[in-house]
Amino acid sequence: MLASNNPLSILTISLQSELSVQQHLQLCDNLGSQFCSWETLLFLANLHRVTLLWYLRLQQNDLACCMPMALREYLDALLEQNRVRNRNHLAALETCQVAFGRERLEVILLKGAAALADDLYGDPGARLMGDIDLLILPSQQDQVDQILRHLGFQVAKVYQDNRFYLGHHHLPPYHHPEWQVCVEVHLEIADFRARTAFPTERLFARAHGIPLSATTVKTLQDMDRLLHNACHTMVNDAGWLYSRCSLLEWAEWDQLLRRADSTAVFPELLKHAREGGFAEQLKVYALLGNRLLASPVPVEWDDRRAERHVRRFLAGLGWWGTAAKQPAVVRRYYLMHILTHTWHTHYLKRQDVPLLHLLGYFLKLAARPTNWERIKPR
Repeated sequence: MLASNNPLSILTISLQSELSVQQHLQLCDNLGSQFCSWETLLFLANLHRVTLLWYLRLQQNDLACCMPMALREYLDALLEQNRVRNRNHLAALETCQVAFGRERLEVILLKGAAALADDLYGDPGARLMGDIDLLILPSQQDQVDQILRHLGFQVAKVYQDNRFYLGHHHLPPYHHPEWQVCVEVHLEIADFRARTAFPTERLFARAHGIPLSATTVKTLQDMDRLLHNACHTMVNDAGWLYSRCSLLEWAEWDQLLRRADSTAVFPELLKHAREGGFAEQLKVYALLGNRLLASPVPVEWDDRRAERHVRRFLAGLGWWGTAAKQPAVVRRYYLMHILTHTWHTHYLKRQDVPLLHLLGYFLKLAARPTNWERIKPR
């Protein structure tokens, strides 16, 4: 496990929503030390997309005073800029929602858009987000496309004929050149077998409304948001394979879990994860949330098999953040699974794409240096 003075450990403790007295004293010692590497901490926070949330947590716990003045001034300016940017996202979202409402279209906010709309972090600048993710009913695809284009959104030419999006769970991204806002429309929130864990009827039936200025937007129920969080990180983004997940995802998991009734949530989470074929990934994800951010987790989920994967992830996170040497077993795990995962997850079941195109695109992707650099001995 990570040592208490490891930069990644310092960052994860700083991100916890509730600190014990011992943890607070430990952070005071580490952050106040002359040997504290603020450059490394900032690098890690940027890498895991938690820079502003980390800064806000330090402010809440009266630890920001340990920072160098120049860094505090930089983060103050960055935080204010992100507040302005996210308010711009909210304004664009409200405009889109009003247009959808006129046509009586049901739309559900996902990921960062949902966190921003329901003020999950208590500050509009805390969440770094790249786009607005929307879930719609597949039957409404043409209507949503017309509305977005009427509002000025465009699909870049590079995406218009891209076969990657055939059978994918979301459409090519829409970008508004004036608003500088990107919208990603989802027909599903997972690919292939994992889709069975998210039946559309359940998602829309349990979605709840949130008032947003002059309109109302919908988000997934907390249990569905938790399940989507784990599936998106571990399955859609291949975090299970690469041991490379963002601390932002775990921070959101922690906030949602503490807001929900965890005693009732975990059995239902596991039930739906089994339906989608990612029950083991869910358990490991929850255990990592407990190790990193002290999130609640059922005791019975912590078995020997899950513990091995937890150690693998911590080794991967340590390598990703601090360039430590990867254990040989981790490299072998990547080597055995990287090609089969790429093929089965992204290409095998796309019957509407010609086989030669599948093979060519698969080999091009598999041969990228970035896919292999993590398994080279160091």
